[in-house]
Amino acid sequence: MSRFVRQAQQFPSIHLLPVVDGLEELTYVTHAGDGSGRLFVLERTGRIQILKNGTLVLTPFWTLRPA
Repeated sequence: MSRFVRQAQQFPSIHLLPVVDGLEELTYVTHAGDGSGRLFVLERTGRIQILKNGTLVLTPFWTLRPA
C-alpha cells in the first residue's frame, strides 16, 4: 500500500443539551461583548431575548416590528 493512502476521517461526536426553555425559532445568538457573559438571542418573530447566567431575562431586550 502507498504511504499516501488516506485513513477514514473520524468526526467528533456532538451532543446538544437544552440550556433554557421559552425561546422559539432561534435565528441568531451572540455575546454582549462587555464581559458580562450575557447572550443576545434573536427569534424569528423579531424579538431579542437576553440569556444571563443561564436564565432567560423575563423582559425582551428589543422587539423588532415592521415599519
